[in-house]
Amino acid sequence: MSEVTNVSTAADKPAILIVDDVPENIDVIGNIIKSEYDVFAAINGEVALRVAQSNTLDAILLDVMMPGMDGFEVCRHLKQDTRTEHVPVIFVTALDTPDDVARGLALGAFFYLTKPVAPAQLRAVVASATAHAGAYRSLGQERLRMIRSLGLMEQARFRFRTLEEADHLAAFAAGICPEPERNLLGISELMINAVEHGNLGIGYDEKSLFNERGTWRQEVERRLALPENAGRYATLQLERDERQI
Repeated sequence: MSEVTNVSTAADKPAILIVDDVPENIDVIGNIIKSEYDVFAAINGEVALRVAQSNTLDAILLDVMMPGMDGFEVCRHLKQDTRTEHVPVIFVTALDTPDDVARGLALGAFFYLTKPVAPAQLRAVVASATAHAGAYRSLGQERLRMIRSLGLMEQARFRFRTLEEADHLAAFAAGICPEPERNLLGISELMINAVEHGNLGIGYDEKSLFNERGTWRQEVERRLALPENAGRYATLQLERDERQI
């Protein structure tokens, strides 16, 4: 097997990179998802970084135990590179201790799966990750459309309660920052957290379970519709001057 392989070619479908030094593992994972995604594969960390830097990816499925650069190190490089920092990383590994999981998530991983992975679980997590990547791109496009008018703003105060409203406001808020692309993801995650955790009480363990099942957004919408949450809002307040935001 060559260092990098195109497992499937699916035009206009989300692009996934599988990184594993064992070709058989790549085949197993690729066969589960290749009908729905454009799948690339790399057999070591160095090649994975090159592929990620030169392609528009929607998610990366990353093994940890590899010769040379291990998966944790690959993830660290991905999250430090402005070209790849927004791509969801899903660890798929045999390392399953709590410390391993905590380390992977601390590095910025979207999810941590342990081998052997059930096909339904893998599909659900990949679907959640690619939806996240698509939303990030949409936010960036919306920010570009608004950027001409943002220079006129000195103060603003917004009230929001839904994920859609949080997405729109995150794009707006990032647009007034000196480095919008670097700030967009962090602002978006803070605002989503205000909805899901601050107002609806969804904790990390619950969110992980919903992401695993592919039902996170549906659960947020269900809780938003409950009568006891009808009056719950989060507030975003912005102030801008020549020195700071």
